[in-house]
Amino acid sequence: MSIQLEALADEVFGAAAAQGRAGGVHLRRPFGEIVWNTTYPDLFFLNGIEDLVAPNWDAADLERVVREAIPRATTFRASSRDPATILALNPRLLAAGYTSETRVAMVQVSVPSTPSGGGPAEGFKILPVAGEASWTAFEELIRADTQEHGWTDAMRAQLIALYRWGAANTPHHFYLADDGAQTVGHVGLFQHGTGAYLHGLYTHPSARRRGVGAALTLAMSAQTRALGAERLILQCTRDSPLPGYYQRLGFRAVGEKQIWTRPVPG
Repeated sequence: MSIQLEALADEVFGAAAAQGRAGGVHLRRPFGEIVWNTTYPDLFFLNGIEDLVAPNWDAADLERVVREAIPRATTFRASSRDPATILALNPRLLAAGYTSETRVAMVQVSVPSTPSGGGPAEGFKILPVAGEASWTAFEELIRADTQEHGWTDAMRAQLIALYRWGAANTPHHFYLADDGAQTVGHVGLFQHGTGAYLHGLYTHPSARRRGVGAALTLAMSAQTRALGAERLILQCTRDSPLPGYYQRLGFRAVGEKQIWTRPVPG
């Protein structure tokens, strides 16, 4: 990978990590960074080891560190961009029952004049989440989103609380797509350094294949410029349709990282 692409990948994953660290605690150790947030113990993506460099570890080593540093953790979680660690640790963790996922860092390098991300992407009004009426609509979409993914009530409540806290205390903004009859999608935008990090893109099942996601994404392209950021960035799962979807919206893959998770027994 070129130095330029590596720097862009650092920017994407750095923005994602900064979003997760906000309001929490982080401790740099020789093997990586331990991050945890006692306010949201059930939100697995806020708690774990980031940027792990430990090719000699196995599952027991990872779990010992997480148990000692994050006693209330509900998930053993670690991420790495170190090739040696990924090569050695991935088979060991898979054998121990972990889920392994590759995330792709993507940067928008062009904005298509005619969106081809799915559907016409027309007829939607993009509105900021500001005021209780829009927060209520936003939270209803979060309920639908998390229900699709099998989240517990505790996880859902903590996510809503996290988003409200982030909007009030960090450069974090949320937006809704409205089709004239109802709100049908949402997205988050977190400003970090020179980038604006897009996350949480969601379309309600009743409105899919109508271009809601494309409309929200392209609106975030304009909002990125309005915020004074240089580029719109995001991460997504490699082994899914998402990289191709975002490529059609002008994004380019610039790097990868590996994430391992396993529920804490009990």
